[in-house]
Amino acid sequence: GGSHGSGGEDRDTEAEDGPGQPEFELEPPPAPPVPAPPEFPPGPMILQLYVTATGDPFEGADIVHAAGRCGLEPGEMDIFHCALGDGDDIQTLFSMANMVKPGTFPFGAMAEFQSPGLTLFAQYDGTPDDPGRMEEMLGTAHSLAHDLGGEVRDESRAVLTSEGERRLRERVMAFVQARLASDAVP
Repeated sequence: GGSHGSGGEDRDTEAEDGPGQPEFELEPPPAPPVPAPPEFPPGPMILQLYVTATGDPFEGADIVHAAGRCGLEPGEMDIFHCALGDGDDIQTLFSMANMVKPGTFPFGAMAEFQSPGLTLFAQYDGTPDDPGRMEEMLGTAHSLAHDLGGEVRDESRAVLTSEGERRLRERVMAFVQARLASDAVP
C-alpha cells in the first residue's frame, strides 16, 4: 500500500471582533465621582453681606424704618438683631451693624446719623436650619437695599450677583453637610 495525502481545506471563520449587542439590564448608570468636600476650619462659619449706598449715605431714620420692616430690632452691642422666639428661647438669625467702625448705631440719636453702608452678618454652626437662616439674611439684605436705595454686596464688597448667591448657598450647604458628617463619626 501507498500513503494517502489528505488535502486540508482552510475555512475562513468570521469572528466578530466588534462590540456585541448591549444587553438591556436595568442598572443605573455609574454615578459621577463626588468632588471632595471643601475643608472647613473647626468652629462656626461667619458670613457677611453688605448693603451699600449708591448715592447719598443712608439716613438714620430711614435705616431704623427699613430695619423694622425686616424684623430687625435694636439690641445688644448697639446693633440690630433679627431674632426668633421669645423668653429664654431666643435664637438670633443674624445681626446688622454699621459698616463704619466700630460698627455701632447711636440708638436714641438716629435722626442725625448717616451711614454709607450696613453689614449683615450671621454665625453658622453647621445645623440643618443654617441654609434657611442664610436665606432670611439674603432676603433681608435685598429688602434693605430696595427700601434704602442701595445695593447688596458680598464679603469682598463686590456687587452680589445671582451666581454669587448660588455660591453662598452651596457654601452653607457644604458646611452643614461637613459638620453633620463629622458629627456622625464616632
